Amino acid sequence: MTGRPKVWTEDKLNQVKFLMNYNSMSEIGKLFDTTKNAVLGALYRDKVKNGYVPPPDSKYTGRKNLYSERKRNFTWLSVYPMLLGY
Repeated sequence: MTGRPKVWTEDKLNQVKFLMNYNSMSEIGKLFDTTKNAVLGALYRDKVKNGYVPPPDSKYTGRKNLYSERKRNFTWLSVYPMLLGY
């Protein structure tokens, strides 16, 4: 494996999973000297690694290509009045 060393070991993840029953994520983040979002991200990546597949209709699944939506609705007639200063 190249890149950054693995920060979240199995032992750390097991400790976080145990602490989840008694502490908030921000408290757990402080215990591990990191942020709550780093803890949540590590738990989510572990869940995906173990076979979790997010539902395809979730608004959080995949990136939306907003550029293609704008491009499809673009016409010169909609911009022309602005170019003339109307």
